[in-house]
Amino acid sequence: MKGVSLRNKILLLFLGVIIISSVTTITAVLLATNESVEEHAHEQLNVGRKVFEQLLNIRGRQLFDSAEVLTADFGFKGAVSAGDRETILSVLENHGARIGADLMMLSSLDGSLIASTDIATQQRNLFPFAELLPQAEEDGGLLTVVMLDGKAYQMVMLQVNAPVPVAWASIGFLLDQNLANQLQDLTHLEVTFRGEAKDQKGFSISTMEDARNGAGQSTLLNDEEWQRMSLNDNDYLALLTPLVNTPMYQVSAILRTSLNKAYASFSPLKIQVLLISLVALILSAISAFFIAKNVTRPIHALVMAAKRISGGDYSEDILVGRTSKDEIGELATSFNVMQRGIADREEKILYQVYHDTLTGLPNRILIREEMNKLLQDYQQTEQCFSVICININRFKQVNDTFGYQIGDELLKAFVSRLQSVVKQGATPGRIGADEFLVLHTGTPEPQLPDEINRILSELNTNYMVGEFDISITTCAGVATYPKHGDRADQLLRRADIALNEAKLKKQDVAYYELGADEKYLNQIRLINDLKQAIEQDQLVMFYQPKVDLKQRKVTQVEALIRWFHKELGFISPEEFIGLAEQSGLMPALTRWVIKNVLNEAVVWREQNVNVAMAVNLSAYDLAYDDLPNYVSDLLVQCQLSTESLILEVTESAVMEDPEQALNVLHQFKSSGIKLAIDDYGTGYSSLSQLTSMPVDELKIDMSFVLKLDQSKDDQAIVRSTIEMGHNLGLSIVAEGVENRDSWALLEEYGCDKLQGYYICKPQSSSDFIQWYANYDVLSEYQA
Repeated sequence: MKGVSLRNKILLLFLGVIIISSVTTITAVLLATNESVEEHAHEQLNVGRKVFEQLLNIRGRQLFDSAEVLTADFGFKGAVSAGDRETILSVLENHGARIGADLMMLSSLDGSLIASTDIATQQRNLFPFAELLPQAEEDGGLLTVVMLDGKAYQMVMLQVNAPVPVAWASIGFLLDQNLANQLQDLTHLEVTFRGEAKDQKGFSISTMEDARNGAGQSTLLNDEEWQRMSLNDNDYLALLTPLVNTPMYQVSAILRTSLNKAYASFSPLKIQVLLISLVALILSAISAFFIAKNVTRPIHALVMAAKRISGGDYSEDILVGRTSKDEIGELATSFNVMQRGIADREEKILYQVYHDTLTGLPNRILIREEMNKLLQDYQQTEQCFSVICININRFKQVNDTFGYQIGDELLKAFVSRLQSVVKQGATPGRIGADEFLVLHTGTPEPQLPDEINRILSELNTNYMVGEFDISITTCAGVATYPKHGDRADQLLRRADIALNEAKLKKQDVAYYELGADEKYLNQIRLINDLKQAIEQDQLVMFYQPKVDLKQRKVTQVEALIRWFHKELGFISPEEFIGLAEQSGLMPALTRWVIKNVLNEAVVWREQNVNVAMAVNLSAYDLAYDDLPNYVSDLLVQCQLSTESLILEVTESAVMEDPEQALNVLHQFKSSGIKLAIDDYGTGYSSLSQLTSMPVDELKIDMSFVLKLDQSKDDQAIVRSTIEMGHNLGLSIVAEGVENRDSWALLEEYGCDKLQGYYICKPQSSSDFIQWYANYDVLSEYQA
């Protein structure tokens, strides 16, 4: 460099160094920025995928919870076991509407469709997912994504155990535009659901209008996980997430983030870096180095923060740019807002997974986890804990009478009371619509009954809900560790069995009894066999006569059902009638009885046996308004007058739902059929209620007649009842007549009809006809 002064050389050298340094710095910054954009896009898509997967998992848990509630419902299991398609479909529709499910199906174990809320599937009468049943059976349940009629569903398949597997319940949530929009709100990414199938049309659901119309799909050249694509001159980075891939169909989710927007957000930063570099040429190399250093450091910090967030760590705020108002500071602030938002949403979602949304109590999932912790803690000790299932009696009537909003407020008030009455350390939870559970610790087993009675007595009270003063009662089933089991599911099931026993026997508290599992299985078997016995006419009718003291002859018989099981022998009516009421078979059983009794009456008329047939009705029969029409049609078919039939109802049956029961009884009365109050004196009706019943006869319960000749108290009760009944215009029947002395007393008191073993035991039809031909009431007086 001849002719150049040393100063200029130093200046040129300095400028050269500064220029080279500036160019190098600018280049490094640009490269780092582009790399940061790429990494941020990747991390954003990874975060989006994690959020999406977590959302699907949460929906899956909700599906499993809903399926478990459905499959655990005793009435539903009874309907499934009984094969009652109408009840099954009604339960599926109601349960689906309650949880917001888009698809509810029930199939047999071999893959045959039983019921479906999807009309097209129901019309085809074909269960479309039979090929998934083997995997569901192997895994104990299945959560997957399926395609049906050009739509994708997230579906859970769970067995219905009663208690052995009897069917498969399938519940599905639609992968629709709402889910795509929800995911976009959570991740700020463009979301597309795409499905292709061989034998059905494909679909595309997207938050991008062009993608919904099919544009840009061709730019996805392959099924690689990471892809670049262009749509309307915009570059996107896409992440393909397969949801299901079978030979018949494939469903995938595509998450996109705009690279143009990402690069554009860094454009101001690039201009600033360039200006800073130009200033650095004038100021000094040290200033250039300082500026470069302070530019690259925050970018690096943002990249590291993005990696930390993508790993699920939202605990630390990004400090870079906290006080800066430039783009880097805004980006850091946005990162902080984003990670706090994601953390809050995750916390809310996880809370909903483990808690009941209405009451805030732990749900079955969290209760089971708490039980497992207790089991682990108590394994090496001699301590015990109890699982107390509590049911609100007649809660459905509260909803029907006051509406669901009042019902929900009542549940909240009940939960508040429950939390206040249980001891500290006990864990209350909600496991069903009107069923609650208390995980009770710290009370020795001998003191447990007093503690449970205390809890129930404080729960059984009036609750002020708005303007309504609502009185409720509860019942409970109890299982204890280690006496009744050493596994969480086992204890929960056995507490539920005890609760069912309390409901059946109308007890306040029932404790699980060893062997009750077998009894439960036997009840399920009897319910199934009883349904078959009704359908195949395997039941028989016995008849017990009633003697009319005024006419001095037999004028009526009471029809009594009997079941002689082909394997188990004689089954007591007290046992199988209760099961029929629980399982919903009572209407069918009553119709079978009335039909057979009236057909028997036709045969008897041909043999000159002219007596009226008395048939018992239960509370469940009075719940159906169509029963009077059914009976009237049968009388017409058999060409019998209404005087040929007497229907007997108990006081307690009427008191189950007085308004409904009286409505049905008035329909019978208006058609000319005689009605009788059975077992009078053991129910709960008042005299005013008795006068409102459209009855013709009053049957005094046998408990007052069996020892009538020996008990002065019974004589006073029977005499006054007969007098009262006659004053009300009723005919009086005394059942349980065991001897001639009781006969004489009843005749002295003016009783109209007698029934009991002294006259005749219940007999088969053929035996009764023979007895009827030989029996003479006058011989009683001659003797």
